[in-house]
Amino acid sequence: MLRRCHTDPKRMIAAPRLQRGFAGKVKSASPHRVPRTMIWSLVLLIGGIFSVSPAHAQIKTTFSATAERGFARMVFQFERLPKYTHKISESIFVLNFTEEIDVVLKRVIAIPEYVGVARLDPGGRAVRFALTRNFKINFMEAGNSLFVDLLPVNWSGLPPSLPKKVIEELSHKALAAERAEQEKARQRASIKTQYVMKVRVGQHPTFTRIAFDWNKFAAARLSRKGLEVSLLFDQIAEANLSRLKADPPRFLRDAFVERGRDGIEIKLITDPEVDVRGFREGLTYIVDLTGPKTQLNLSAEVSKKASEAADAAKAAKDKQDAKSADEAGDGITEKITLVADAPAKNDKSAPAPYSDFGIETTAFDPTELKPEAFGDWAEVTTVTSVDGTIDLGAKALQPDKDAVKLKMAAAPKVKKKKLEAVAKEKPVAPVAKKPKERAARQSLIKVETAMVGNSLKVTFPFEAPAPAAVFRRSRIIWLIFDTDIPIDIGALKKLSGGMVRKAEVESRNGAQIVRMTLSRPWLTYASWQNESWVINIGNMVTGKTQTLSLRRGLRSDRRSIVTISLKDPGRIHWFDDPEIGDRLAVVTALGPPRSLIKSQEFVEFKVLATAHGIAIVPRADDLAVRLRVDEVMLTRQDGLTLSAGEVHQYQPGRKALDQSKKSRPGLLDLKSWQQGGSERFASRVGELERAISNAKEKDRNQFRLELVRLYVSHKLAAEALGVIRQMTVAEAGAMADPALNILAGVANLWLGRLRDARKQLGVHALANDKDAALWRSQIFVREKKWDKALKNFYDGHDAITSYSPEIQAVFRLGAAEAALELRRLDRAADSLDAISGVRLPAYVTAKTGLLRGRYFEKIGRVEDAIGAYQRTIDRDIRPLAADAEFRKISLELKTNRIKLESAIIRFERLRVIWRGDETELGTLRSLANLYVKQGKYRQAFSTMKTAVFAFPKSQLSRKIQDEMKVVFNELYLHGKADLLQPVKALSLYYDFREMTPIGRLGDEMIRRLADRLMSVDLLDQAAELLDHQVNKRLKGAARAQVATRLAMVHLMNRKPALALRSIRLTRQPNLPRSLKQSRDMLEARALGDLGRVEAAIDILDSLKGPEVNMLKADALWNAQQWLKAGQQLEKMLGTRWQETKVLGERERFDVLRSAISYSLADDQFALDRMRKKFYPLMVKTLDAEAFILVTKAVKVKGTAFKTLAKEIASVDTLESFMKKFRKRYDHSFRPKKSSDAQPAGAKAKPLG
Repeated sequence: MLRRCHTDPKRMIAAPRLQRGFAGKVKSASPHRVPRTMIWSLVLLIGGIFSVSPAHAQIKTTFSATAERGFARMVFQFERLPKYTHKISESIFVLNFTEEIDVVLKRVIAIPEYVGVARLDPGGRAVRFALTRNFKINFMEAGNSLFVDLLPVNWSGLPPSLPKKVIEELSHKALAAERAEQEKARQRASIKTQYVMKVRVGQHPTFTRIAFDWNKFAAARLSRKGLEVSLLFDQIAEANLSRLKADPPRFLRDAFVERGRDGIEIKLITDPEVDVRGFREGLTYIVDLTGPKTQLNLSAEVSKKASEAADAAKAAKDKQDAKSADEAGDGITEKITLVADAPAKNDKSAPAPYSDFGIETTAFDPTELKPEAFGDWAEVTTVTSVDGTIDLGAKALQPDKDAVKLKMAAAPKVKKKKLEAVAKEKPVAPVAKKPKERAARQSLIKVETAMVGNSLKVTFPFEAPAPAAVFRRSRIIWLIFDTDIPIDIGALKKLSGGMVRKAEVESRNGAQIVRMTLSRPWLTYASWQNESWVINIGNMVTGKTQTLSLRRGLRSDRRSIVTISLKDPGRIHWFDDPEIGDRLAVVTALGPPRSLIKSQEFVEFKVLATAHGIAIVPRADDLAVRLRVDEVMLTRQDGLTLSAGEVHQYQPGRKALDQSKKSRPGLLDLKSWQQGGSERFASRVGELERAISNAKEKDRNQFRLELVRLYVSHKLAAEALGVIRQMTVAEAGAMADPALNILAGVANLWLGRLRDARKQLGVHALANDKDAALWRSQIFVREKKWDKALKNFYDGHDAITSYSPEIQAVFRLGAAEAALELRRLDRAADSLDAISGVRLPAYVTAKTGLLRGRYFEKIGRVEDAIGAYQRTIDRDIRPLAADAEFRKISLELKTNRIKLESAIIRFERLRVIWRGDETELGTLRSLANLYVKQGKYRQAFSTMKTAVFAFPKSQLSRKIQDEMKVVFNELYLHGKADLLQPVKALSLYYDFREMTPIGRLGDEMIRRLADRLMSVDLLDQAAELLDHQVNKRLKGAARAQVATRLAMVHLMNRKPALALRSIRLTRQPNLPRSLKQSRDMLEARALGDLGRVEAAIDILDSLKGPEVNMLKADALWNAQQWLKAGQQLEKMLGTRWQETKVLGERERFDVLRSAISYSLADDQFALDRMRKKFYPLMVKTLDAEAFILVTKAVKVKGTAFKTLAKEIASVDTLESFMKKFRKRYDHSFRPKKSSDAQPAGAKAKPLG
């Protein structure tokens, strides 16, 4: 029948296999009675056909159906999702829409096992599906799509999820919508916000960075015209350029701002040859000013040509002068205006050649080189051919700020008015042409060869000066030229087979490298003629050349360097030798030729013999080759390893103060310096002082040196340093003399100025000196750097015999102490045995006995050790006797020769009689540990405090502090403080709470302490500790947990408002269930105590448990909701009335409260029920009379009932609640062993 009704093929789709089954199922109804479902179907069909609805736009819809694993899924995709409802009536699933849809349902045939027939109603507002059986229907909306899942009736678990692709698409859409909303909100906020710009400046050795920070986006346009850089923003804001104007950074001269109608323009005036780069980072626009590369290498040739250019500017009318200016322009920065008159060349008083360009130079002092100047360096540097400047690369050392200052101004002698007049009346001098223009004239360098007698002459005809380097390794001549112009070596190749077997050229990074392989190692000579380089090769060459020499130098940190004077240097080239395979560093230079006549080898490098320039073979990976003004420097991060040199090797022209000690500058001949001993000391001092006053200024330091030695020999260190200071004032370079360094170092050592002593004894001139090594070992002994002390002692061991037995013993004792600390017992025994049999001063003898005792103790000879300690004590050298007493007590206690109490008494006595060094510190440490063993924690912590206060920088005092912190943690983290009385434990904590550890352990300790405070009813103090944890230290779930405990403390302290505040301020999702329930219960209790019963009940309704029922009853009782309170109390008692066990005190109390509640609620029926239930149990207790009184009829109650009700209402239930709450939720709670239920026959306390 359904098939006949649904005549529209577009609106009805039937599954072929199941149509007959569905129709048969309908036909199986009784033939005498039309099924009700069929009647309603006909009614709906007829109503749908004849109903008339207003015309409106249909929603285009796409339908799909798929059979999934265990269920079927139908998907409706709408243009817009309409509202819908659904219903199921006898296997007919109807999906109704509020708007008309246009959909084709033919794809329902994909799920024949789920749907037999599907059709769209004529009105287009309902879709009907004939289901094959009962299903669970699950709906899911995703954007404009509706997912309908047909699930089996026995489906368990979560419903199927949306397809992954749909979820990803929805996520992207949601994210895009969120971003769009955020952008709209940002734009709305941006409209209300004014534009603000901040200017920040940062300086780097090679560039200056200026950042313009905007609070909102502002478009920027950067342009440049000459020295003026313009930065135009399209928004208006206040620009504070005071920092740029008051103190212009490097490469910037001036800055100012112009405000226009549509924005602001910032103008920057830069130095010449400054590269400008602008870029944006977020809302910030950044401008980088990179300095001119010419500043990195200013040569004498440049200064000479600059002077010539100035002469040309004065006679600008002459073309020949203009040509001279053109030739002189090599290396001069672009667009430099030269208007000042140049001084005559023969004028001796003329300023330096750079002065016309405002370039000021100072001499280079190697000692001013800082260690931080050494960084990484580039392997191959480049030549910038655009402006002719020489680029030293990333690894070139920049000149010091005070060494080269560029000022683009006229010479100081020219007046300002004159400059202005010249600038207005005279034309600007011709700008020096750039090498690029010169290169246009010379595009190729053709090598010329000629035989002159038996020698070969090779000419490289350059038209412009080109720095070069020439040297020979074995049979190969290397020629390196700083030029990018190709070199034609065709003429050399024609000589193949003669003196030159092979020739090749290579262009690398702006340099031309020519290699000529000779038939045998001929002599080589280089000359410079008319800017051309000429190489002569043969058995005998003639010509003049300047010889280069290597010179020692010291940095400011007294590390050694090697410098080579080389005027007009070019660049440093790093490359590999393909024949030998090693690495070379070659320094080029302009002419005339300057050579190294022989190779020189050092530990870290080798300098090759050259015909011109410098060639270096590095042997250390970190060897640095640097260019300074007219100088090449070689060094390493920690300095070069060079033999100790005399002062003239560090400062040419200076003579050593002591001419007799060239081999051992560090030797202190104290015996010969005493000059007659203490008897003649005063007279000798007078003689030397008179000699100093009578001598000439240049000779006075010789006599002062003798006076210093006299003071040192008598150990008058302060007086010796005073004279040394006079020597340095009189002669600035005096401290470069190693003879004075050793004296200053020893004097500082005796005065305890270990840092100054280490500096003086660590200069390179004394680095490998054996005498200085012995004195350095004493410094490290005092600093307790035992490994360095022992190493330096054995480095200088061979020189020890040059000193007196007393000094030898001091050195050996230091080595023995260092060996004992390092457990090098063999070395300690050797040093101590070497002292035996020598008569020494009392102090040295006592120190020897002390160290012998320590040695015997370490090898297990206890009796010998105790005897050695006792002999040291008997010598009564106070510092050593105290140390020996401390070690003796410790050893006797360790070997159980004395008891603990006796050791404490002796340590306390030693602590009183000796103070101020490591012995006192060791005594304090031993005392603290012994106090802990006795359980005297307060004394132990006080001793620790004393040690830290008296020796704040000592490593041992920090160890004592760490040990006491461990004890403190044992007390308050691991429960040992529970053995103390509560008040004592708390007072101990408060007195030494600075030992509380930071982090998680400290938080746990404070919480434990709060529990202890709660146990002694110090609730305010406990709340203060926990409140600090909640508000200052903790986050997340830990904060919520501690806040719960804080709320519990506030409730116990009768402060429900604070308890409620603690809970609500620390709310957060995803808390553990037990923690959340405990917080809810505390919140409900606080609300109840504040009279907000309804809110409390709302919270408790979602909770379960006996304490929850108790809270509900208390809240209802306090709110005087008597009927509900009675019912809740009766519910709490449950089936207790059926048991024969005697009621406990709390149970009897609840029975009475329940009866009173029913009585006050006038519920006589409930009152009769309570009397019937609990009369047999209550009559056996002391509260029988009270029970009979409260269960009387409501109308007959009198004064006695009111009095009893008042007494029961006054009973506080908080304590009982907190006891049960803490028992369940607070794991730190330890309930007392007691029971509410009392055994039969026990005496019960009456309640009323």
